[in-house]
This record gives sequence, structure tokens and C-alpha cells, in this order.
Amino acid sequence: MRRVVKALSIGQTDPVELAALVHGRTKNKHGLQTIKDALTGILSSTDRDLLGMSLSEAEFHQQQLTACKDKLLELCGNYYKEELELLQGIPGIKEHSAAGIIAEIGVDMEAFQTASHLVGWAGLRPRNDQSAGKIKGRKTLHGNKYLRIMLIQCAWGASRTRESSFFIKYNTLKKRMNHNKANARRLLVVIWNILAKKQPYKALAA
Repeated sequence: MRRVVKALSIGQTDPVELAALVHGRTKNKHGLQTIKDALTGILSSTDRDLLGMSLSEAEFHQQQLTACKDKLLELCGNYYKEELELLQGIPGIKEHSAAGIIAEIGVDMEAFQTASHLVGWAGLRPRNDQSAGKIKGRKTLHGNKYLRIMLIQCAWGASRTRESSFFIKYNTLKKRMNHNKANARRLLVVIWNILAKKQPYKALAA
């Protein structure tokens, strides 16, 4: 939608031209006519100026975010090169994600007595809320939300890696529980073992 906002900020108001800038998935989800209707209206010069300033601010923050990620990757490459490469061998984990994981948990797994301790610290251990034999909820406990979000994103990527144990587990669990968090827990256990043993990832049966 950033392209649409940019076009609006420089004076483009034709709904057909604006709709052409919308991503195909968005068109398929909402329908082309709905999008055209949403883009039909009147923008004053003040509105365009405000859109332009908001867009510039968003682009500035994106540049800062990219610079921070690149610096983090550089630091990890300088000080934790072995661990950075080991983590990238796990399905779903790319270099920036590997650097982010190192930033959150470090590389010394003696800080966490077991993989289960790390899972609990990350807030990925499910709560078993039962009463009279009935399960009322399995929401995960509070923990490191930044690590948790990152792991869920990585787990989603791992679940799309065909023939991997994460792909198999995803398809096994998706109909009966929060499969993304389950795979994120599984992923974090793998991470703990790899960093603790300094051994490359080896695919295991689900």
C-alpha cells in the first residue's frame, strides 16, 4: 500500500490507476471493485502534504531499522561467527533472524540449565489450565515477546520447508492446536541443543 500512499501524496486520484498499484493478493482478498470504491474520494492539498510527511517518516524509520539490523549482523559476524553459521543451518532461520536470536539469548547456554528452561524464559511453555478434568486454556505464559515473535516467524518459514520435521509437525498439529507456537517451541529446543553442543543441525523424524 506504500505505493498507493506515495501516488496519493503527489496528486494521483484516479481510482483505476491507484488500484493498479495494489498487490494482487489484496485484490483477490477484497475484490477490485471494493478497492476502487475505497480509493474514490477527495484529497485536499493539506491531505497530500500530510500523507507525504507520514510517508517520509515511515521511510526514515525503515532506513534506521535496516541500519540496525545490518550492524547487528556485522557484530555477530565479528564475535559469534560460528554460532551465526550454525543457526542458519536450521530450517526457517536466515542470517538476520540468527543474529536476532543471538542478541536475545546469547551463545552460552549454561545460562539456561535445560532447553525447557529456555522455552519457559521465552514464554513459549503452554499453561495447562484445567478444572474438573476440563481444559480451559493453554495460552503461553509471559516471557520475552521479541524472541517469541521472531521464533514464530521462523517457525512459519520452517513449516514450509518440505520434508523437514517442522513441515510434518505443522501438518499434524494445525487442526487441533496453535501449530505456530508448537513449532516455535520445537525450534527453540533445537536452537538450545545446537548452541550448547556447537554441532550443526541434523534433521530428525517428527
